Amino acid sequence: CPRFSIQAQCKVLCHLHDMPYRPYLNSQFSDTYDIYLEILNHVDHRLNEVLHCNTPNWRLLNACPCCSYKLEDELPLAFKWLASIDGNNSLKRWASSTYGLTAREDSRKPRSGYWVDQMTVDAFKDEV
Repeated sequence: CPRFSIQAQCKVLCHLHDMPYRPYLNSQFSDTYDIYLEILNHVDHRLNEVLHCNTPNWRLLNACPCCSYKLEDELPLAFKWLASIDGNNSLKRWASSTYGLTAREDSRKPRSGYWVDQMTVDAFKDEV
């Protein structure tokens, strides 16, 4: 999947609209995209409220039945469940001093039921 910088996206948009590129467009594009993501988040939140999909355990209660459905006399599989967590993105922030890098602080807050906030995780830190 190709990744493009904000500047490259702004230059493409300027080219498509036959206007010269100006550096201030980078911050305008970034701000506009942040607002767009905020609007999407609010729409998703309101939609989930209306559809009653906002209970804390909704995802667990409504998991894909096909993935967890078992037939009678079915042979056991090697793995009952296969999951991928974050594509190894968290490793980029973990033990960065090992690689001679400074640690990057992630100030983002989880906005969906897929992610658990730090306080909830820390509540179980002494149970292991």
